[in-house]
Amino acid sequence: MAIAVIIPVFNSRKLLSDTLLALKSSSRFPDELIVVDDGSTDDSAAVADEFGARVISLPYNLGPAVCRNYAALLAQSEILVFLDADTCVHTDTLERMERHLEENQDLDAVIGSYDDTPSDPRICSQYRNLAHCYVHHSAHRSALTFWSGCGAVRRTVFLDADGFDERYRKPSVEDIELGYRMSDRGARILLDPEICVTHAKHWTVWTSIVTDLVDRGIPWMALLLNRRKVPDDLNITRKHRVATALTGGAAICLLAAVRSAWWMLASCILAMLALWLDAGLLRFIYRKRGLRLVFFSAFMTLVQNICKLAATVGALLLLAYEWSPFSPEGHAERRSQIREYRRAQAEGPMCVSGR
Repeated sequence: MAIAVIIPVFNSRKLLSDTLLALKSSSRFPDELIVVDDGSTDDSAAVADEFGARVISLPYNLGPAVCRNYAALLAQSEILVFLDADTCVHTDTLERMERHLEENQDLDAVIGSYDDTPSDPRICSQYRNLAHCYVHHSAHRSALTFWSGCGAVRRTVFLDADGFDERYRKPSVEDIELGYRMSDRGARILLDPEICVTHAKHWTVWTSIVTDLVDRGIPWMALLLNRRKVPDDLNITRKHRVATALTGGAAICLLAAVRSAWWMLASCILAMLALWLDAGLLRFIYRKRGLRLVFFSAFMTLVQNICKLAATVGALLLLAYEWSPFSPEGHAERRSQIREYRRAQAEGPMCVSGR
């Protein structure tokens, strides 16, 4: 099976270099390596060119969804493997993906997981990446979502689904939305946590809050509200929803503590109950990094729960605005150059080209 690896990059030359170096050491080197330079102002494109990648340079920043869709149209391989510029494959990552898709012809896509050895040593980066690792290791193997950080999909299935939604102009939930759409069409997606990549992203408390609220939280909640169903998987299981509600109650009691110390006690009890529901994550982090990171993880877990509550409110307000007469565009439909390409192909042959 021919494999095309697709990597969008925006001003990440050092991270991209590490990612491409890991690919070079892979036991299964891709048949096509396509790097889409998303309007970078550094020399990311030159780095990709040094590694022999096919480089596509966009005139300005359009977002990873556009990059991946465009590269998918250019690719000729049967399997598309999507990576981020800050994810380094293990030597057997591509080999495991290929084996799954070769041995299971009814399998349409396969996704992996971050490993438990993130390269950034700082405490918040360790927490974020280990939490992601735990979520994927404890999730259902039959997945409903896709993951563009380490995901392989049959090209025909990807094109039939019209690819990523290009309304997402920056990294968000475009891969989750694609996975839901593919699953709704009957696609079979496998989550194999033994397929690993090492994540190199640097996280801070502030970037975590912005991501959990603005970049992923509100868009994901809006997506779920539009779908009118919440899957019991990943970090939105029933257990996680109860923990979020308990954390919200703890926050309200904390505000009421200015009137009586009893409210502080109630706040602590509710917070402890919320953390008890996430005890699996905290035990996992304790085994991997010890007690110091556990205390920080407990704090960040409560912060994330507050972000989930705020994201739910934000998503409701966003949808209300989109459906209101005050919105200039109304509720925008999904956009994809792949959809336009398929329409044009139905009318007559056309070609797609890129540097």
